[in-house]
Amino acid sequence: MKEFGIPMLVLGGGGYTIKNVSRCWTYETGLLLGKDLDNVLPSNDYYEYYAPYYQLHLNVSPHDFDNSRAIAEERAEPEHARIS
Repeated sequence: MKEFGIPMLVLGGGGYTIKNVSRCWTYETGLLLGKDLDNVLPSNDYYEYYAPYYQLHLNVSPHDFDNSRAIAEERAEPEHARIS
Protein backbone atom coordinates (compact mmCIF):
# COMPACT_ATOMS: atom_id res chain seq x y z
CA MET A 1 0.00 0.00 0.00
CA LYS A 2 2.88 2.32 0.78
CA GLU A 3 3.94 2.34 -2.88
CA PHE A 4 0.75 4.19 -3.85
CA GLY A 5 2.19 7.31 -2.20
CA ILE A 6 -1.03 8.42 -0.58
CA PRO A 7 -1.57 9.28 3.11
CA MET A 8 -2.20 6.20 5.19
CA LEU A 9 -3.86 5.74 8.56
CA VAL A 10 -2.64 2.59 10.29
CA LEU A 11 -4.84 1.16 13.04
CA GLY A 12 -4.44 -1.77 15.38
CA GLY A 13 -6.55 -4.10 17.41
CA GLY A 14 -6.37 -4.89 21.08
CA GLY A 15 -6.15 -7.56 23.70
CA TYR A 16 -2.43 -8.11 23.48
CA THR A 17 0.38 -7.78 26.00
CA ILE A 18 1.87 -4.30 26.17
CA LYS A 19 5.38 -5.68 25.60
CA ASN A 20 4.41 -7.26 22.31
CA VAL A 21 2.20 -4.40 21.15
CA SER A 22 4.98 -1.89 21.59
CA ARG A 23 7.44 -4.15 19.77
CA CYS A 24 4.99 -4.66 16.92
CA TRP A 25 4.16 -0.97 16.48
CA THR A 26 7.81 0.02 16.68
CA TYR A 27 8.62 -2.46 13.92
CA GLU A 28 5.60 -1.48 11.80
CA THR A 29 6.35 2.24 12.18
CA GLY A 30 9.92 1.58 11.06
CA LEU A 31 8.62 -0.24 7.98
CA LEU A 32 6.22 2.60 7.15
CA LEU A 33 9.05 5.14 7.45
CA GLY A 34 11.48 3.01 5.49
CA LYS A 35 13.82 2.71 8.48
CA ASP A 36 15.80 -0.41 9.32
CA LEU A 37 15.66 -0.56 13.12
CA ASP A 38 18.31 -2.12 15.31
CA ASN A 39 17.16 -5.22 17.17
CA VAL A 40 18.82 -4.02 20.39
CA LEU A 41 16.55 -1.49 22.09
CA PRO A 42 18.02 1.76 23.38
CA SER A 43 17.64 2.65 27.03
CA ASN A 44 14.35 4.48 27.68
CA ASP A 45 11.72 5.10 30.36
CA TYR A 46 10.04 1.78 29.56
CA TYR A 47 13.17 -0.32 29.15
CA GLU A 48 12.15 -2.82 31.85
CA TYR A 49 9.03 -3.71 29.85
CA TYR A 50 11.34 -5.51 27.42
CA ALA A 51 13.09 -7.71 29.97
CA PRO A 52 14.75 -10.12 29.92
CA TYR A 53 16.02 -9.79 26.33
CA TYR A 54 15.66 -6.05 25.63
CA GLN A 55 15.27 -6.69 21.91
CA LEU A 56 12.81 -5.59 19.27
CA HIS A 57 12.40 -9.05 17.78
CA LEU A 58 11.93 -12.15 19.88
CA ASN A 59 13.09 -15.62 19.02
CA VAL A 60 9.91 -17.65 19.12
CA SER A 61 9.42 -21.32 18.72
CA PRO A 62 6.25 -23.21 17.91
CA HIS A 63 4.41 -24.78 20.79
CA ASP A 64 2.34 -27.90 20.71
CA PHE A 65 -1.34 -27.53 21.42
CA ASP A 66 -1.75 -29.97 24.28
CA ASN A 67 -5.51 -29.67 24.80
CA SER A 68 -7.86 -32.14 23.22
CA ARG A 69 -10.42 -30.78 20.78
CA ALA A 70 -13.17 -31.49 23.35
CA ILE A 71 -11.41 -29.44 26.04
CA ALA A 72 -10.76 -26.59 23.60
CA GLU A 73 -14.41 -26.52 22.53
CA GLU A 74 -15.58 -26.68 26.15
CA ARG A 75 -13.40 -23.68 27.06
CA ALA A 76 -14.42 -21.73 23.97
CA GLU A 77 -18.16 -22.28 24.46
CA PRO A 78 -18.70 -19.56 27.13
CA GLU A 79 -16.86 -17.04 24.95
CA HIS A 80 -18.92 -17.90 21.90
CA ALA A 81 -22.09 -17.48 23.97
CA ARG A 82 -20.85 -14.15 25.31
CA ILE A 83 -20.22 -12.63 21.88
CA SER A 84 -23.29 -13.97 20.09
